[in-house]
Amino acid sequence: LVQFVSQKLKNAESILDLGAGSGIIGLELAKLLNPKKLTLLEYQKDFLPFLEENIKAFLAPSISSEVIHQSFGTFRPQEQFDLIVSN
Repeated sequence: LVQFVSQKLKNAESILDLGAGSGIIGLELAKLLNPKKLTLLEYQKDFLPFLEENIKAFLAPSISSEVIHQSFGTFRPQEQFDLIVSN
């Protein structure tokens, strides 16, 4: 998924990863596309510690991030995203 998206899109200012899990897809895309912001939406509470740990370990300090613990059905973003991925 990461390779496919990065071949089609060369940059994105903001990325939303729906159902982020441990964040691997969003984090890998952030490495390749260097957005200003990465938003990770995850409903399952058990994933949140891994998600936060992976952000600290693998996300460049120049990229801001936001983790949202919420379901798809109730998520109403106030911003637009250049790229939305879901795996």
